Amino acid sequence: IHYIIHSLFQPASERIGYHSVLPEKYVEYGGFVGVNNGATFRDCAATGSLTVKNNNYFGGFVGCADTGKYYDCYSAVDITLRKGGRTGGFAGALGDDNNLFTRCYVCGTLECGPGTYDIGGFIGDAQGQDAASMMTGCRVVSEMDPTTVMTKTE
Repeated sequence: IHYIIHSLFQPASERIGYHSVLPEKYVEYGGFVGVNNGATFRDCAATGSLTVKNNNYFGGFVGCADTGKYYDCYSAVDITLRKGGRTGGFAGALGDDNNLFTRCYVCGTLECGPGTYDIGGFIGDAQGQDAASMMTGCRVVSEMDPTTVMTKTE
């Protein structure tokens, strides 16, 4: 079974964003979808801001992209990650199956504190387990402040 989800959003000039503060230990959270296991997204957007306290698998659009297709989607989510990891401007992590990203982009900000790890402008964690995934025409148009991005600490 495959699902195709088209955006029901208003034009960008009329969108209303959101701001959320996630509780401790919340996992697989995305600005648009938490976990994708086979859905197709076209012309969708996630906007707003999120403060992440101590989470894993967080993405501006999708928390964990297990299997899915994304066409012309974007994330304009400003993320503040205090602690945790596997966080990306679009996807927190890729799962074990095929993903296709076509003409998707990120234009939010990403600020990370000490004790954070596996951080990426587009995808936070893609450790090679998902060799069948493909990205075409995707980009990150955000600025990341390198003084706020930390590496994994013991």
